[in-house]
Amino acid sequence: MTHTPVLARRSWSAVLLTVAVALLVVGSPSVAGAAQQQNAYMYTYWNWSPAGSFGQNLDQELSIGRKASSTYWAMTWRLDNSNPGYMGLQTNGNRFDNTVGETAIFSEWGSDSFRGPSCGRFPYESGGTGYSCRLPYTIKVGAWYRLRTWKVSQDGTGAWWGAWILDESTGTDTQIGQLHIPGAGTTISQHMNFSEYFGTSVASPNAVPASTAYWTQPVADLGAAGYRYASTYAYGVIGPGTVGSVTPYGTVQTGLGTTNAIRVQQGSEGPSSGTFVWKSLKNGRCVDADLNTINVDPTRVQLWDCNNQAQQNWVVRSDGTIRSSKNGKCLDADLNTINTNGTRVQLWACNGSRQQQWAITGGATGSSHQLVSQYSNRCVDADLNTIQNNGTKIQLWDCNGQPQQGWQTLYF
Repeated sequence: MTHTPVLARRSWSAVLLTVAVALLVVGSPSVAGAAQQQNAYMYTYWNWSPAGSFGQNLDQELSIGRKASSTYWAMTWRLDNSNPGYMGLQTNGNRFDNTVGETAIFSEWGSDSFRGPSCGRFPYESGGTGYSCRLPYTIKVGAWYRLRTWKVSQDGTGAWWGAWILDESTGTDTQIGQLHIPGAGTTISQHMNFSEYFGTSVASPNAVPASTAYWTQPVADLGAAGYRYASTYAYGVIGPGTVGSVTPYGTVQTGLGTTNAIRVQQGSEGPSSGTFVWKSLKNGRCVDADLNTINVDPTRVQLWDCNNQAQQNWVVRSDGTIRSSKNGKCLDADLNTINTNGTRVQLWACNGSRQQQWAITGGATGSSHQLVSQYSNRCVDADLNTIQNNGTKIQLWDCNGQPQQGWQTLYF
């Protein structure tokens, strides 16, 4: 997966994680000077025993419970306590072939060469240079991925390190690439994890697309002490202007055995599953599937007087979809106009595409939320031209925090 670097902006104890932020996104606008919430970030730190260098490899399991647009989940380290490196999974990642999408990323600051078709030189805005490998990679919600970096070989000028990602659900092991580190490059140290949002500026921290990730205890080769878990969760750090939490999750079973996991929730979680009524804060009417078109694609979505009927009941799924209780179809953004304000929100047969992925921001059930398209990062909006009437058009519009973009969720 390719990773979009963001600028490093904090001191190094925080910088490794900032590395994620410190990576400049290829072809993407610089985040320097952007609104704080444009770079929401969270760190997870671990205590290692014995403290210090871990050896010549580092493995860790990652599972994504809720995907979000423009989000990067990564583990980071330093080689010989020098330049930082990192690898992980990223949505909307920029790749060297000028494509954008879900990506697996492996990067090392200060690297001087690479092996692999998906690798190339990458500019780091904090002043460093190096190479990065960015491989198209589909991120499956709920799957466990084993991320690992290993020293491959040593030569007269340095060492080659590689990165792999193993999909535990299929057993498929994929090499992201290899990078050459000049100098000794023999041992890993200073490991931590980060989650960050690097997308376009949003109206408030609560509007950052919500994501959930789970990290297990890392594993390393500790020499005479063996290859084993050698760390415990220390603490989490939530960046300024960032909404979320880092909390112990409990015991999980993965390909690396039984271990403890940490849950990282970035953005305002809102309802993640269940059946709800969506009520407009602007006119008090309910989001409704038009019965006149209920059996065809597309079904019109509108506002109508609340009536507790099935066409006004919506199932929020952990896969990012919102589905009609009436016909089982997915809330969908019209691809014909997806990049403009006024894009029609409709129902369409569920197909797993990004125009059917939604982030729900805001507080707990019963409070105010925004619904944000994970395709365009625009908000679900009630058309002000028809707001006083039944049949109000539901559309996408630039997020602005106004009542026509506010929705109250009520359990049905």
